[in-house]
Amino acid sequence: MPPTKSDVWQYFVKINKDEVKCKICFKTLKSSRNTSNMNKHLKKHPNSDASSVKGDKKQTTMSTIQKKLELSNLPSRDHEPQPSTSTSKAPESDTLLTTPSPSDVERIPIVISGDGELEETYAPLPKKRQLSIVQSMERKYSYLDGGKDYLKLCKCLLYFICVDKRPFDIVKGRGFKKLMHQACPSFKIPHVDTLKAQFEHFYSVMRLKVENIFDNVDHVALTCDIWSEMMTVTSYLGVTAHYLQEDKLVSRCIATVALDQRHTGDFIAEKLKEICADIHISLDKITAVVTDNGSNMIAGIANFLEKNKHLPCFVHTINLIAESAMSVNDLGALVSKVRDIVKFFKSSVILSDSLRQKQTGSQPLKLILDVKTRWNSVYYMLQRYIELAPIVHQILMLNTKAPPTPSAVEMQNIKTLICILKPLEYVTKELSGEQYVTISKIIPMVNCLKIINIPMAVGDGDGPHGRVIDTVKKEILKQIERRFGHIEDNYLIAMSCLLDPRFKNIHFQDAKACAKAISLLRRYITTSPSVIGSDHDSDSSLETTYDFWSHHKKLAHTKKRCKTSSSSQFENKDEISHYLSTQVSPLSLDPLKQWEDMKVVFPKLYKLAREFLSIPATSVPSERLFSKAGSTITKTRNRLSPKRLDELLFLSDCTEEEWDL
Repeated sequence: MPPTKSDVWQYFVKINKDEVKCKICFKTLKSSRNTSNMNKHLKKHPNSDASSVKGDKKQTTMSTIQKKLELSNLPSRDHEPQPSTSTSKAPESDTLLTTPSPSDVERIPIVISGDGELEETYAPLPKKRQLSIVQSMERKYSYLDGGKDYLKLCKCLLYFICVDKRPFDIVKGRGFKKLMHQACPSFKIPHVDTLKAQFEHFYSVMRLKVENIFDNVDHVALTCDIWSEMMTVTSYLGVTAHYLQEDKLVSRCIATVALDQRHTGDFIAEKLKEICADIHISLDKITAVVTDNGSNMIAGIANFLEKNKHLPCFVHTINLIAESAMSVNDLGALVSKVRDIVKFFKSSVILSDSLRQKQTGSQPLKLILDVKTRWNSVYYMLQRYIELAPIVHQILMLNTKAPPTPSAVEMQNIKTLICILKPLEYVTKELSGEQYVTISKIIPMVNCLKIINIPMAVGDGDGPHGRVIDTVKKEILKQIERRFGHIEDNYLIAMSCLLDPRFKNIHFQDAKACAKAISLLRRYITTSPSVIGSDHDSDSSLETTYDFWSHHKKLAHTKKRCKTSSSSQFENKDEISHYLSTQVSPLSLDPLKQWEDMKVVFPKLYKLAREFLSIPATSVPSERLFSKAGSTITKTRNRLSPKRLDELLFLSDCTEEEWDL
């Protein structure tokens, strides 16, 4: 039927040409082809005079009501009800069914099921209150330039640009404008120049926050590395800082500086001093600097601080060991055979499609090609090749141009080689973390690497390739001994291992080096008040903090003495002897949280533990920094200035709490 024009029809449904049905009470009326009866009937339903629902009707919850509304496609308060062509019959009774209608409740008819029969009733739904004029104006002005909501949205927009590595002119995009208009129509997207000005202001504010953090930090460890950006042919020095906040490790980028001179040790030392001075890091707070094994970096740290505060990256050294093992001539031929097969598949779309189609999994795997500059890439290539070898060999047999495939003996040797390289891969991944203690794991992991490889050093495999595998094992052990033979003499690594409750002194192989580290630890406690604070200061700090469980912690972290030992002998032991005599903690526990429990028992060692356990074992954080830089400088952003890149990477490492979002 043609749509009607009278507003009365919003509340009625036409059944036929002479009858209509009320949407409020479902009563059938005679229309007489005009709206007179309908107008009279509407006067019986004033919102203020509605009475309670008559009859025994089943009550329903709000979730059920909303679900029934969706199923029955009844109008809600957000949409005006339209005339319906429904032919459902009206109830026989002429009784008026109503429901309480206070000012904040809207009456909406619904269909519910009660006692196995369909019934019609009402249910109250919450009605959204209309804002007052003052509230409406405040809301409007808060989204204008300078308003509270406007500034907050601009800050979120800057956070999105920094963290997700997006360009500033993303605000010009048609899709971005559509998204923001749909999400917040009242927000006017700022111009690119306005956004950049706000970015500079916010960077200055955040810089002051970070400077204040370093003013209050006791000890800081640094990692640094040099990276060359090939698109603009620019070299950068990246520096990250690592410190403790309460019992959690914090890692942040502090600088990404462009280098305009030769990368000599003196120039690197000069740049590091400028960076630390700008960020308010005092040189006497720096416990160690972790870099790769480059001679210029070693010389730069020696000029920057002192030689014994330089720590070579443990993972870089592990990678050198793996490369030395792969330099065996016959082994290189075996790896090259696998590499040629992988290249053959990657050069053909047809072969790659065949490899995907023959796999039954929901996510088909691809062959991995090793990259010389990527750690453990040979291990991942061989591991994936062994996994897909049955399908790969089946495809290669049907191709006349295919490279030769490894024999059964060679396949067995590849599997053995994977088992040999797996410990190195595990060590690389384990020590590349930033959110947990890593430096104390160096001595235990070196010790475990030797034990794992020694039983496998002789007599695996037959034939020439079997001898190659034996040679690889011996080469790995030789390189471990060469590069880590004197690792226990490094005081940073040795003291960190001693101060880790999970390891202490149980992994030391050199008794002389262990005794030297313990002696140095005792000297730090007794003769270096500038480093750890005086005894008086230590006692007073403990007195100001009330700890109900202090007696329990003393009992829990003190080793049980034999019945024959006297209490006087126990009391005469110093703090280090007490600490080393207790049992080691499980590997699953966090040593930093352990020290928070033990600081009542070992207050002086607690301060030293916080100083040494915050040092990272690798320079991987600075490597990750350059990965972020590579994602920021793209073909569409190749004119990004070094200063702006430094600011973007600095802000991307700040937390949401620091952004105050």
